[in-house]
Amino acid sequence: RIRFSVSASGITEQKLKVALKEEGKILQEQEIILTGKGRKTPVTLQINPHKEGLRRYELSLPRLEGEISYKNNQRQFSLRVQKSKLKVLCVAGNLNWEFHFFKKFLESQENLDRSYVVYDGQKILQGNLPRKSEELSDIDLIVLVNPKYNLSAEKSELWDGFVSKQGKPLLLLLDHSFWPVPATKANLGFLPFEPRGLSLHLRQFNFRMEEPAQTSPLFRLSENSEESQKLWQDLPPFLGALLPAEINPQARVLATYQSEEGVPYPVLLTQEIG
Repeated sequence: RIRFSVSASGITEQKLKVALKEEGKILQEQEIILTGKGRKTPVTLQINPHKEGLRRYELSLPRLEGEISYKNNQRQFSLRVQKSKLKVLCVAGNLNWEFHFFKKFLESQENLDRSYVVYDGQKILQGNLPRKSEELSDIDLIVLVNPKYNLSAEKSELWDGFVSKQGKPLLLLLDHSFWPVPATKANLGFLPFEPRGLSLHLRQFNFRMEEPAQTSPLFRLSENSEESQKLWQDLPPFLGALLPAEINPQARVLATYQSEEGVPYPVLLTQEIG
């Protein structure tokens, strides 16, 4: 549903038709009454897109007789149309409380179609991973929850193909299972940091949200940025963090950890590939 309001001043009360268009084609029209006294007339239109992707629309009103300017009679807007259900593959490195908590969250979301692959060390307890990234073409998001480093390295071509070739998101939630990283080199270019420079810090801390996160609706807990930052800081603390010594130049730091020496270390990173 699209909700908006229309107002006009300096005209007599009259009926008009507001039109919703896509690529110049009228999708829907609705008759409204404008009082001409600056009062807002609420309007609700229904959109039923048949294709996924970014859709561009236009709302328009006819030009009125004697109207000085009609440039504000049109308004363009865009909507990103997604599947009715997103397919999420959750790969867990072990059966700890973090996986159970995250699984509970996934199960509570009605718009998600979920599947799981669960490891216990090298042993698979549930599900199976495909060998090629092409077999993941119907998956919209992969989440790796506390994977061991060897799981990330051995399946690096699978993860890299999913991100680089298919252009889809990969979310990693890392704990001490990922550390220490062996000296052997693996193709982990999909990571926003250099894995061999990680250090484990077991100290309670709270996120400090950096500017990219403060302006992102994904992390906005309040319309006021200062209040949102305080809400993040008042959340129960994390028990520790894996701190990278080096991050990729194209990576963005969303949140940091303040060490006892006052040095900020990135703990929440994002990176676009391709």
